[in-house]
Amino acid sequence: MDNIIYMKYGVHAGETVDSIVRRKQDEIAKVGYTFWGYGGNFCHPLTQVQPFAENVYKKGEKLYLVMSLTESKLNNTPDKSHYFSIDNVDWSPIDEKINVLGSKFALCIKNLTVCNFDLSLDTYSVGIGNKCGTILSDYIRYRVDKACAVKTDSYTTNHKTVKITLLAEVIAPFAVFTK
Repeated sequence: MDNIIYMKYGVHAGETVDSIVRRKQDEIAKVGYTFWGYGGNFCHPLTQVQPFAENVYKKGEKLYLVMSLTESKLNNTPDKSHYFSIDNVDWSPIDEKINVLGSKFALCIKNLTVCNFDLSLDTYSVGIGNKCGTILSDYIRYRVDKACAVKTDSYTTNHKTVKITLLAEVIAPFAVFTK
């Protein structure tokens, strides 16, 4: 996997992790894709994910979402999103078979798979933005929990690995706004 979006995930919206994964896999089976909701200040749809993904696909390559489980306290019961937008201007209804709960952004994914492998963050660097080129193990710290990244030949002595437990392919329109 040369191109990834790394993201931490956990319980959310009163659902267990297993329940979220089953629901998202069911949505993909019914619709062919789903939206994986997220929030925060990283991986903005317009300034990071969409341009990064477009560049990846222009090269004839694929983009993968790799996720590691983290302890989460986001066990609230938020509202369901009913609309999505690629540009935060023009809005379209979210397919009624897809649930996006309490997220302002979402990645468009297919082929969501439960997995179990170690990923060395030292072998990737940030792929877009003002931290472009920063080794991922130096970038993913403190409150930074996600990033667009590319495989790199750079050397680091951090030797930081994470356990990846979910894997999906990111597909067009790559990332959207939700409400």
